[in-house]
Amino acid sequence: MASMRWYARRGSDCCCPKGHHFVRLEDGTQIEVHPDTYEKQFHAYLEQIGVKPTTWSEIMHQAEKEWKEYCRVRDAFAENCQQWLDYRGFGVRIQRPQVLTQRARREKSQ
Repeated sequence: MASMRWYARRGSDCCCPKGHHFVRLEDGTQIEVHPDTYEKQFHAYLEQIGVKPTTWSEIMHQAEKEWKEYCRVRDAFAENCQQWLDYRGFGVRIQRPQVLTQRARREKSQ
């Protein structure tokens, strides 16, 4: 199935020097759409399906905010070493310095 694409050059009948949207259908039919017309129709389509128009920058700004919050949560998790000292399951190995091991044995025997 053919799909409308953006071309950054002037079309044959489209009088916009900034570029145009273009598609060639399987039967050879060509459609050129002026960028202003395309955007107007696209915004009407978004409204029809209940989607708020947005820009790439707005999406990336929100994504960056969410990523930074995720990183803060992950950093807080990583700083909590006590959880691993208390963990009693598979996949965690704790190796204490020999001095601490000997001190723990002495305290246990007293």
